[in-house]
Amino acid sequence: MLIAVLAIWLSSLFGGGADAAARFLSAARDNVPERVTDRDHRKAAEKVFDRLDELLRDVAKRRDDARDDVSKALSKRDGNARPALESLATDAAAFDVRLVELRFNLRDTLTREEWQAVFPKPNAPVSPK
Repeated sequence: MLIAVLAIWLSSLFGGGADAAARFLSAARDNVPERVTDRDHRKAAEKVFDRLDELLRDVAKRRDDARDDVSKALSKRDGNARPALESLATDAAAFDVRLVELRFNLRDTLTREEWQAVFPKPNAPVSPK
């Protein structure tokens, strides 16, 4: 049980796939001013990015609080870390859902051409045969 608790806790410290997706979306924010020419689309995209920033701050605060609760529970001989770990898991699931919603909100604000300009395809290296 203790090993599982520590594994979950350490995993929460370093984030997961949703954190990478959030960083990917956040990095695209810099592309919007120069690549989205329509003023209304640009403003709508900025609003989505603002909501993403707010979500990231809120999630970081809740994760820090839950980690503190886990640490306190694990430091006590008879401590129960389960509620704090369940809180982390619930927050992670809610974060994933909200992140997907924001991604689709952003997608709905941009045209196909704007989306492709903001999120260009990565240049994949050619593999030797």
